Amino acid sequence: MRVKNAGVCGDGGTHFIELEFDDGRPTQLIGLDARIPTPPHQRRIFLDAEHPTNPNARILPIGSPDEASVIELLTQWADQNLSFLRREALMTPGISHQLEADFGDQMGLSILLGALDRSPPAEKKRVLP
Repeated sequence: MRVKNAGVCGDGGTHFIELEFDDGRPTQLIGLDARIPTPPHQRRIFLDAEHPTNPNARILPIGSPDEASVIELLTQWADQNLSFLRREALMTPGISHQLEADFGDQMGLSILLGALDRSPPAEKKRVLP
């Protein structure tokens, strides 16, 4: 499994990848709706389109079994393709990502982390009383 294509939309942060499978399954478009002013805890995964407003887009409900399946698929992709050091390098600001594969991997990892790190503000732990 590998990222065949990736892109960032001009709406403030929505991004997508096209995931290619080794077993011959059709490629899968996976994206994260990060349009401004969507708060991080409300960003949703979408499938089958390069943008969530596309008529073909299937927007997954947060916490749904379908979303869990996509997160599991992205986790498998990351585990198979990205070492710990590569993940750190891809997410470190200021590092130049000049290769197309770097950009695709960065977008895939960003979608995965965006879904995993999402929690409503009320559920975040308070540091101060």
